[in-house]
Amino acid sequence: LPQPQIGKFALAARYRVAAPQSATAGSLLQVPLAMPVEARITQQRVSVRVPNGAFLSLATNADASSWKATGGGRPKNGTGYEFEATRAEPTLPLTMSSVDATTPSTTVVDRVWLQTWIAPAIEQDRAAFHIRSSNSQATIELPPDAPSGEVEVLVDGRTAQVTSRAAGRIVVRLVRDQGDPPDASPGEPTAHTLEVRFRRPIQQSLVTRHRLTPPQIDATTELSQVYWQVILPADQHIVDSPAQLASASQWQWLGAFWGQSPALSQADLEKWVTASTQIGPAATDNQYLFSGLLPVASIELVTAPRWLIVFAASMLAMAFVFGLYYLPVRLRSWMLIVIASVIAAAAVSYPTGAVLLAQAAATGVVLATISVFVMR
Repeated sequence: LPQPQIGKFALAARYRVAAPQSATAGSLLQVPLAMPVEARITQQRVSVRVPNGAFLSLATNADASSWKATGGGRPKNGTGYEFEATRAEPTLPLTMSSVDATTPSTTVVDRVWLQTWIAPAIEQDRAAFHIRSSNSQATIELPPDAPSGEVEVLVDGRTAQVTSRAAGRIVVRLVRDQGDPPDASPGEPTAHTLEVRFRRPIQQSLVTRHRLTPPQIDATTELSQVYWQVILPADQHIVDSPAQLASASQWQWLGAFWGQSPALSQADLEKWVTASTQIGPAATDNQYLFSGLLPVASIELVTAPRWLIVFAASMLAMAFVFGLYYLPVRLRSWMLIVIASVIAAAAVSYPTGAVLLAQAAATGVVLATISVFVMR
């Protein structure tokens, strides 16, 4: 140092490290770090900038170190990554992957089918994309809460060859091996069906608001349709539907009450998007189907158990009937006007929940009527 220093000060050092020659399939990059001598390191922070089309993630051997990716391992400001360590680490092990920037983006998404299967304490998501692409690989953007190490990817019904697996991003091959005859001439778009499946734990309460984010394909989209299927246990119902999508279900008698039945079954949707055949939901499960146009971002829906819906609606109905019985005559007309206005506003804002509440209130109306009759 030019002179002794007391307090906080910064030292800057610049040096070069050779990068991997080819990072298309994922390459290990050991970044050596400058370390002070005779000093105790309490924290290290590394910012890494990469060119467009390149992606970084901590290498598999980084588990033995204290390195952690901040911000969920996603790039900040487009091309920047940040990593932190809680002790002295001489190297930063990274896995670098990239997509060929010279290859034109000729991937087009034709049809999308999304399925969310919600069970107690767990959620299973499945996404099927019917695409047309002349590229040899496709990039899948995973939701922020998706377990990247437990994601199953299928291409045309077969296990996909993953060429790169970074935080929040998976690159898979679309073309067959060199030994297989090609289906089309080079550069000509071919049709593929890309499927993504994963599970994740969830926390549920009596009334749960679910925020669902689907996987995305790095591609262009035409004016095409998307179906989103939501499957719930038999005693769970959706009381607030997503505003971004329209219902593709039909109201019909389900044996004990009026409910929604999807216009298309899982088998129909698998055939529509040319996906693989998987085990479908049971006949007793509650199924909801929504449709819209691409692209589709996150949606929100609210679920509640059937007993809570029946209990709340019955209590409101009983309070209404008893109020008409006990209130003075001059107040009954005002009460009817207020309640009718509230019911009309709720029915317009939450039509699905209003139908469920109207059916659930029948129990309260019957009990209150019997009670009034007995009192009289």
